Amino acid sequence: MMRVLIAAVAVGLLVGTTGCAHNAIVANNALRVGVFYGDVGVKGDGNNVTILRGSRVPKLSILGNRNMVTVEENVTLAHVEFWGLDNTVSIPETLTIRITEMGRGHQIIRRQIPWREEPRELHYYPPAGVADEHPWYPAAESEPSGATAPQDASTLE
Repeated sequence: MMRVLIAAVAVGLLVGTTGCAHNAIVANNALRVGVFYGDVGVKGDGNNVTILRGSRVPKLSILGNRNMVTVEENVTLAHVEFWGLDNTVSIPETLTIRITEMGRGHQIIRRQIPWREEPRELHYYPPAGVADEHPWYPAAESEPSGATAPQDASTLE
């Protein structure tokens, strides 16, 4: 029985000292911005973390109080865990996540993604007749400016 108790305490200390994730952020009132690959763990109080686009985060774990995590567009995030009080995660509205909560006052803020205009075609040519109606299209000239058509001797008379 004593061996089982010692093994359980050793495992608990090992897990507690190594952190909850591959990218462990252990601090109080800190600011961290970056691209993350693997699980992200935020431990402490009052931290502000931004996960930049291109990150692949299977699980985000927040242990502490009053932490703020902002997730940008084009981030792969599957699961968010909250442990503590009054933590906030801001995510794009199109991101679907699984949530686990222990504590109270946690918020998931879904931000609206700004609308972006589709790029125009690179080589757009207006239909026939449009160039005459719109001043920003150069008028078509039959002859290049300053050039004269070749003349033959029969037309000179």
